[in-house]
Amino acid sequence: PKPGFHEKDKVENYLHDQVCSGAISLKKAQIEIATNWLAVYNTMPK
Repeated sequence: PKPGFHEKDKVENYLHDQVCSGAISLKKAQIEIATNWLAVYNTMPK
């Protein structure tokens, strides 16, 4: 099955946690979600 909105929600939550912990900048997270959220999804810890 192709990733859909549930998977994108997981990416958004993951990036939110990364920003809040200081691991990445807000700008970096915004770029990631806007340009290639699927790449983030594929590299996220499962």
